[in-house]
Amino acid sequence: MSVRNTFNSLAILALVISAGCKLNKDGNCLNPKAGCFVKDTEAPRVTVTDPPSTETNPAAPNQPSLSQIVITFSEPMKNAGDKSNYSVTPIDATIGSIDKLSDTSYRVNFSNPPTGVAQAVLNIAPLTDLSDNAITVATSTITVPLEPIQATHTFVSNQAGSFQSTDLTWKNGNLVAVDYTVKKGGTSCATATALSGTNVSGTGLAANAQVVTTLDRLQFTDQVATKVWVCQVNVGAGVNVELETTITRDDTSPSVGTITAGIYPRPHTITLTCSDNAERIAYRTDGIAPTYTVARVEVNPAVQYVTATGYALPMGEINLIYSCVDRAGNISTASAVYNLKSAMVWGTSLWSAPGPTPPYDVWK
Repeated sequence: MSVRNTFNSLAILALVISAGCKLNKDGNCLNPKAGCFVKDTEAPRVTVTDPPSTETNPAAPNQPSLSQIVITFSEPMKNAGDKSNYSVTPIDATIGSIDKLSDTSYRVNFSNPPTGVAQAVLNIAPLTDLSDNAITVATSTITVPLEPIQATHTFVSNQAGSFQSTDLTWKNGNLVAVDYTVKKGGTSCATATALSGTNVSGTGLAANAQVVTTLDRLQFTDQVATKVWVCQVNVGAGVNVELETTITRDDTSPSVGTITAGIYPRPHTITLTCSDNAERIAYRTDGIAPTYTVARVEVNPAVQYVTATGYALPMGEINLIYSCVDRAGNISTASAVYNLKSAMVWGTSLWSAPGPTPPYDVWK
């Protein structure tokens, strides 16, 4: 055989092997008769969810609600983009759509998010990988812990103008009607004591019915974090459910820290601090104390201080004053007025040009 014929034969053989070993997205050879074929028998798994679920993180924190969840699988999936392959409990929660983020990552959007129950359970048993291997039994459901009771305020106060009551929104997440009682203290419904207020007890509450219970601050002791229980019972159906949250009464106004007035070379960041369960800090730079709405949101031109980044001093001179609000709605006394100046200092590496040009906006 000539060298040319040998080369041609090898080229044809290479093409045959190449065609036979064509791979799919799963890295699996498409031709069972080819030498590269290896049967995929490994079941796909859920590797991570956002927010965390108990399958991927046993200590997953409670979520106030669940409007969407991003699921990442161990390998590309075949039918994870079809919402008919998902179901969720509680029964009144519905799935609106599925967004494919990648071959292994999908976002499940809830059109009726599960709230007012202890957990949301997403069933994904029908899902398979590209080789039709079903999701593993251990991860065929995804459970996200929820906060079964939503409180408008987890802190209340006896101070005028503060948050003097709180509304608790919760739900009968059972499939049958229940009788309910709202209690406080103790370690369970059995050791807790009854509360007074709006919707603190009732009978025959329908399945999936939602209730708003209003409690005022006088039922709680100052500076004590008190457990609140919603006790749901249906003896005939064997239902004995206890929902819980914590309410704290705080009658003490917070206090602001101190900062040092003076001249600072740029760049410089000022740190503002507040004691006692600080909810937000607001400042003004014109020497006038910040004011707040009834909902304890600062009124313009006051600006909310961002603790993570601090306050970067602008070029020039300001008269900074600030105050803070705690979680019970108590407002601190305003700070002193701090005169602050900030500028580039000639002769340091902070200058980006050979030298200043008039007018000389520089302090030394």
